[in-house]
Amino acid sequence: MKLSEAVLLILAVFLFALLSYNLFSHSRYILLALLCIFFIFHIRYWWKKRQVGEYSHESDPHGFIGYLPMGKRKRNYYLHLPSRLPNQKIPLVMAFHGGQGNAQKFSDMTNFNAIADRENFAVVYPNACGYWNDGRESTTSKSGNDLLFVKHLVDHLVRTRNIDERRIYATGASSGGMFTFRLACEMPNRFAAFATVIASMPVPLKLQCEPSAPVALLMINGTEDKLMPWQGGTIPMGQRRGAGGEVVSVPETLAFWQRCNGCWSASKVEAVLEDPYGDGTVVKILDYPCRKKGAALKLVAIEGGGHTWPGMVQPPPVLARIVGKTSHAIDASETIWLFFRDRILQYEHQQNTDNSGMHATS
Repeated sequence: MKLSEAVLLILAVFLFALLSYNLFSHSRYILLALLCIFFIFHIRYWWKKRQVGEYSHESDPHGFIGYLPMGKRKRNYYLHLPSRLPNQKIPLVMAFHGGQGNAQKFSDMTNFNAIADRENFAVVYPNACGYWNDGRESTTSKSGNDLLFVKHLVDHLVRTRNIDERRIYATGASSGGMFTFRLACEMPNRFAAFATVIASMPVPLKLQCEPSAPVALLMINGTEDKLMPWQGGTIPMGQRRGAGGEVVSVPETLAFWQRCNGCWSASKVEAVLEDPYGDGTVVKILDYPCRKKGAALKLVAIEGGGHTWPGMVQPPPVLARIVGKTSHAIDASETIWLFFRDRILQYEHQQNTDNSGMHATS
């Protein structure tokens, strides 16, 4: 309980005791005390519901914690701006954390803030209501209206910050990666590129996905991922595991976007990298040339890699036994920004922004 809430509670109890002391024979005083308590907490709820805006981050001198009203809920996010703001519009990276995670932890894990300071872009970490509404049946009823939240957040940041609408990008891990696939399906006219990490397409999402425009997509997956199986199937359920649901395989996910983007089935091997720590992981970067304007497709396949963000600090042994190996042959965050950096949303795609993808229930 926060200090302000505790003070209100003490005040309510004190008021009740004051009005009812030696007056229990007078029911009207008891009723008055109860009404006072009700109004105190009603005012508290009313105030918190309307408390929106951005406030300085406690530990990030260039960061802000923001709140947006979303119906009965108030959604929040963590925004980091580059340490040296240029006198021109800047790109925006939206980074979606995994299931049971949060914005701060995802920021710490990915280290996007340091890259943002170096490359002069903003990065925003929205918070989910547990899991993202990522297209699985197991997360649909438990999550908020995440598509609408993202749309409002993008509009808010474009309006209040000096954001270049042609250079807005989306990335995410696990549940956040599946949600990034959903954004590619339903809001391709709002983002210049997408990057998914340790994620495949949920079966229901693949059946419904009809993107209105080609997309630029980077996928990063580990072949030994037990929580997001490379060969598809059921996602485990439980603490430190997942929310269940069915996903298609990585090759099938890749083939789906090859068809959407008009890409060649044959790939070009850009690089083969071995982990410098000698843990047995090998990274293959595959590029699939696409015919459609604005389309791009790459796969970073980590042979031996598990359900981890490549380049992150090695998890403790107890967690490593669940998530598998972490490859340090690449830094996922650097790889993602390199993919995003020069991609610009096609002007002709922007015309349908308000109508793209908002028909789905979330």
